[in-house]
Amino acid sequence: LGHGLLRDLQQQSGRWRRRRRQRGGLGVSSQPELFLGLAYSATTGQLMAEVIKGSAFRLAGSSRAPDTFVKLTVQSAEGRSLFKSRTPTFTCNPNPMWKENFVYPINKSQLAGITLKVGVWAKKAMKRRHLIGCFALGRGGLGEEEKSHWQDMTEARGEQICRWHRLVAEGQKQLERRSLAGNICNWAYFSVNINAMISFRITFLYWC
Repeated sequence: LGHGLLRDLQQQSGRWRRRRRQRGGLGVSSQPELFLGLAYSATTGQLMAEVIKGSAFRLAGSSRAPDTFVKLTVQSAEGRSLFKSRTPTFTCNPNPMWKENFVYPINKSQLAGITLKVGVWAKKAMKRRHLIGCFALGRGGLGEEEKSHWQDMTEARGEQICRWHRLVAEGQKQLERRSLAGNICNWAYFSVNINAMISFRITFLYWC
């Protein structure tokens, strides 16, 4: 009974968070976020991405709202760039509204190996650019929100699915990758130790 109740509460909490992430207002946190719409039509073989709006964009050490644009890169399973797009620059606004649509020809057989990389950039003086944050969906997606967004899109049969995504700085993304790799290594080490113990026990019983 206790396990069943806990599972129900976890499922309700997950549904509540998902509905919260679908809201059309500002982001649900004070961190920089991007509201992105995705749709895939198996009939036409088209992946559609809509950069809708951003929330809480800012530059460290500056009181002025940044001038920002969004870059999208579609990569193959081998890591090759297939398509690149970018939005116009939105000036001096922490919560820019783009509503820019991009369409990419992707066969259904290719979709499972596709990675969509999304990055938000700020223009600075002397034509310099600063990465506010980024995230990836599809094959290269690491976060739970990114994975569920892509999965929901593939099951929606052409209907657009919109989600807020937290923008992760490049250094933080590398730390998350190292953490994920560390967890995988720890699990592999644990599995090897368990297998070794089982093998030793079987050998010991045989000789006895």
